[in-house]
Amino acid sequence: MEYFKNLTTGKQFDFDYDRRILYTYDLGTISANYTTSKGVDQIGETVLHTALGTRPLEFVCYLKADSQAEMDLLERSVRSFFNPLQKFQYVDTEKDRVISFRLKNTPDIKDNHADDTSYLLEFDLAGTAYEPCYRATDSQSIQLAQWIKKFQFPTVFKAITFATRDQSLIKNIYNPGDLPCGMLITFQAHASIKNPGILNANTREYFQFDHLDLQSGDIVTVDTENQSADLLRGGAHTDISNLVDPDCDYLQLNAGDNVLRYYTDTNTNSLDCGIAYDPVYL
Repeated sequence: MEYFKNLTTGKQFDFDYDRRILYTYDLGTISANYTTSKGVDQIGETVLHTALGTRPLEFVCYLKADSQAEMDLLERSVRSFFNPLQKFQYVDTEKDRVISFRLKNTPDIKDNHADDTSYLLEFDLAGTAYEPCYRATDSQSIQLAQWIKKFQFPTVFKAITFATRDQSLIKNIYNPGDLPCGMLITFQAHASIKNPGILNANTREYFQFDHLDLQSGDIVTVDTENQSADLLRGGAHTDISNLVDPDCDYLQLNAGDNVLRYYTDTNTNSLDCGIAYDPVYL
């Protein structure tokens, strides 16, 4: 299934290949930009830095109509949906890829009459992916530690739930993408916890909190891509980015293997830890 999603309005533009057809598309290439230096009498140049540029996108689409009046309505809906002031995604679920883009201009709409009883409306889209890499359609997630309910024993007062601890202080997380990607780290406390953190055993980089005291039931969410941290306590959200250790790193998952270890200052066995991430592809 292929479709466009308007990230501003949340609406979708689906292709059924009957009356809505994505005829052709060009997902372009990503340019590589180099910063160089050149010394006196130096042969060639020295590359100091390499950065990836944007990706151009082009789409040619057709819509079928049964009358000129329907053609006019389709044209109006296309112009309304594809607004250059808004942000879009192209999603291909079969190839498991998503890419976000901005439109360079309004849709280039052309009337193409197939015959006297059927009408075709062609519209062309030109866009730029300022975040030029693909993402997978669904996030990958791994639990480093959690309590798993096994069975419940009812009593006259209150049911007792029996559970086992599925725990691995150290776990390898494989990033199948081509580039490093951020993580969404979730810590859930089942007792008083102080300063949870995660260490990359390969690089020795770490992320941890400083002066953060958690209560049972607290949930902390850390977005390492956007460098933010949130505490959910008693139904209320609080920004706790100011409690992040100033000397630590907002960890990224490198392409390939990442051996991660989670820890706390107190009651490590009473902490659930989960990681979700979206691999990035060139």
